Amino acid sequence: MTTQTVPTLTPERAAEQARILRVGSGVEAYRFAYKVPGADIPALQARVLAVGTGGSAYVFACDVVGADIAACQARVLAVGTSEDIYHFARNVPDLSNADIMALQARVLTGGTAQEVCWFAQDVDGADIAACQARIFELALAYDIYEFALKIPGADIAACQAKVLELGDGLLASSFARDVKGADIATCQAHVMKVGEFYELEAFAKDVPGADIAALQARVLELDV
Repeated sequence: MTTQTVPTLTPERAAEQARILRVGSGVEAYRFAYKVPGADIPALQARVLAVGTGGSAYVFACDVVGADIAACQARVLAVGTSEDIYHFARNVPDLSNADIMALQARVLTGGTAQEVCWFAQDVDGADIAACQARIFELALAYDIYEFALKIPGADIAACQAKVLELGDGLLASSFARDVKGADIATCQAHVMKVGEFYELEAFAKDVPGADIAALQARVLELDV
């Protein structure tokens, strides 16, 4: 049986570690723990958790063998940005469903529509319905279109209704053209009701299944 030897820090490395533990930043503590064989992982982690940003706690959890994932997660939730939390949920392995829900709750509370969409798209175990509800609350038509386009499990009919409520004719055309399951006739009816000439033209040109004759008739009405 072979016994693995734990590397010993050189005096210079030991002095550098001591300095980091005393006055170093979270980034310095992470880098030392990640790069230096024989580093004192628990002590350096304690430094990250005491003074580091959410980003430092996230990369520590991802990269450092022996990191306390739960402790790092608590730090990310306490001081991290929504983007830090998204990256933690996406990239740290073996998180429980409870962990994912805690991280998601913070993103839904403080994240942008883009960050909510990232979370729904990229994080295994994300609650798609909850993410979609938050996207609706933020009430930005293009983000709702992006959600419908990119997120498996999105409620396409509900997303379409919101896009037609909030968006212009060009976005209705994009929804009809790009989103699988879009109701072409309903989108066209909306464009014919609210659209200008160029929006009607875009729908006729870009959307397979468009009723060209009806769109042309509407263009002629507007041209009178």
